[in-house]
Amino acid sequence: MRDTRWRYFSYLNVDYKAAQDQLNAWAREGWELVEVMGPFVRLRRIERSDTPTYFLDWSDAKDPKDYAQLLSDAGWEWVDRVSYLNIYVSKPDAHPLPIQTDPELEYQRFRKKALRSMLLSTLAVAVLLAFCWFLLSGLYDASDAFRLAQERLLPTLLSSSLAFSAVFLFFPLWCLGGAAYFLYLFRRLKGWREAVRAGLEPPEAGAGALKGWGLLRALGLLSEAVIALLLFPDALLNHFLNLGWAVGIMIGSLICIFAYDDPIRQRRGKRALLIAPLAAACILLNGPVRESFSGRIPAVPVHSDAYRVSEGRRSDTPLGSQAHWSENIELSASERLDFYFSAQAWAFPTLADWAFGPVPEELEPVPGLEGVWRRGPANEEDLPEYTGASHLDVYEYVMEMRKAQETTRGFLIRRGTTQVTVECYRVVPGTTDQEVLEPILDWLEQ
Repeated sequence: MRDTRWRYFSYLNVDYKAAQDQLNAWAREGWELVEVMGPFVRLRRIERSDTPTYFLDWSDAKDPKDYAQLLSDAGWEWVDRVSYLNIYVSKPDAHPLPIQTDPELEYQRFRKKALRSMLLSTLAVAVLLAFCWFLLSGLYDASDAFRLAQERLLPTLLSSSLAFSAVFLFFPLWCLGGAAYFLYLFRRLKGWREAVRAGLEPPEAGAGALKGWGLLRALGLLSEAVIALLLFPDALLNHFLNLGWAVGIMIGSLICIFAYDDPIRQRRGKRALLIAPLAAACILLNGPVRESFSGRIPAVPVHSDAYRVSEGRRSDTPLGSQAHWSENIELSASERLDFYFSAQAWAFPTLADWAFGPVPEELEPVPGLEGVWRRGPANEEDLPEYTGASHLDVYEYVMEMRKAQETTRGFLIRRGTTQVTVECYRVVPGTTDQEVLEPILDWLEQ
């Protein structure tokens, strides 16, 4: 017979009495609490002579040490912490009194210690989401005179990261769950407050509500686990935050382990640190895996005679793919063609139409080629500003820019759910647009 077992243990803060009753029920069955790990608890068979009693009390990072000593002197021993609750168990052969017996005092302590922190956390998340919305609804604003199409941040992220794509898909469900939670919370607080005013015990949650919230919490945890697991294929397949999040986990883990006296944070830091080797392995294998997996965008190079190909970001998600790279073609010992590509491909047409947006007004259709636009003749105001230098430097800079504009072709190509922008520098005068585009269109047919 096993001496330990795991059980699902996920209660809302306001339903702490139900959580306390569950721990005491397990104790009567012969099981005592060892630790809390996320939504689960590890239990072991009771070895002491008496049956332990559990009590849950509101926790606060600013709780004075003499309060903890007072509880210890009263016969309570701290076991673990979950959310805003400390879990205490009676010491062997002790008969401690309940930590709180006054319903009104318990209500005030809940408002002071738990509810205030919960509302502040919610406000912080709301501000963060508003800031993210501000970023995601805007456009990149670069001063590049040769830019053909603006890349919006949200489509770029959706085609860059599996984890972020999952966040985007789960986000509406989280909002609905959060709204339902706060409605339930304030309903329970209203019943608690009315009971306190009437001098009655606060009402307890029904069995149906407890099961419903337990299921909802399980679904939320499942979505969070999916996002966490997707970080590893992100590091293995894509070029988005690969090194950043892995290094962040390691730094955060070390801070939790060495900078805090809190045993809960230290324990979480040690567990998170175990992820670091797996993250490092994914990053090291990223190159070889990417070379063997091209995704929705055809493999590069576009030109078979390119003597150098420099690939930048390349990533694939269930929603979209993107790639950025350059190719160089040698025309002679002193001349070469430089191509700069940016490609996006999406899973279905509606998403592609939203991601691409309208064709920029400054582009004009290429005659005889459907779905191909080119940059029109350069205007004087298209030249980037150049300040802080001598007149000679400015003159030479402007001459170089004009020469570059005269020998540069920029194209925007759309084929189905794929969009490609091409910048071609040092084009030989007299070369037609069709001659420049022919190998690119052939490559797209793949």
